[in-house]
Amino acid sequence: MKIIKFLIKNIFEIIYPSTCICCHKIISQDSLFCKECFLELEFISPIKCQICSMPIRFQYKFCASVTCASCLQKKPFFDSSYAIFIYNNTIGKAIIDFKFNDQTFLALKFAKIFKSQIQNFIADVDYVVSVPMHKKKLLKRKYNQANLLARNISPEKYFPQLLLRIKNDKAQIHLSRNKRKKNLRKSFIVNPKFQKIISGKKILVIDDVMTTSSTLNYCSRALKRSGASKVYVAVIAKSMIGKF
Repeated sequence: MKIIKFLIKNIFEIIYPSTCICCHKIISQDSLFCKECFLELEFISPIKCQICSMPIRFQYKFCASVTCASCLQKKPFFDSSYAIFIYNNTIGKAIIDFKFNDQTFLALKFAKIFKSQIQNFIADVDYVVSVPMHKKKLLKRKYNQANLLARNISPEKYFPQLLLRIKNDKAQIHLSRNKRKKNLRKSFIVNPKFQKIISGKKILVIDDVMTTSSTLNYCSRALKRSGASKVYVAVIAKSMIGKF
């Protein structure tokens, strides 16, 4: 039986070779990145803000728990966050392919990274949700990448339709920080069907990229105002452009 399994595995690898999620070069079946792309990835350091995951300057490296100046000045609605990578061109290529180029199979690969990194978040929460997409945009895009991520990260805790997006906002990518906030105001609500269900619950919100944190912050506000006791967020990458 072992020989048969070995042969099947090798045949499968020949027919369906694993490729680097960034550059699509053929790599070993158990890998996610080629060596060249892996060396270009920038991981978020453990020395970071405990709330927004912003890397902290080296002079604070001996502090066990640090909160950045922005979060001290105006604490976001989410209680803690986890970002795997700093957003750069290398991981950005994979995220763009996943988000806009129909490479939905990348949800499984990104979920694999998440599950190896945020087991403590997943174990601690009652529900896992994704940042919702407005139904008009969903019809155009055909899929919500954050939805696919959340479903694959924790199928047993995944709660679709808990959060709703009721405004078809402008795309956030070219907007300033203040315009992002204005654009997203009153965009998210908790589905009225589930208002009572989430009271006192801990919820993990999944998205692909955190730029200014506006989207995740307004999602967290909707959950907190509906009675959630804790809200955590997790993203593939965090942009260093700014804060919420």
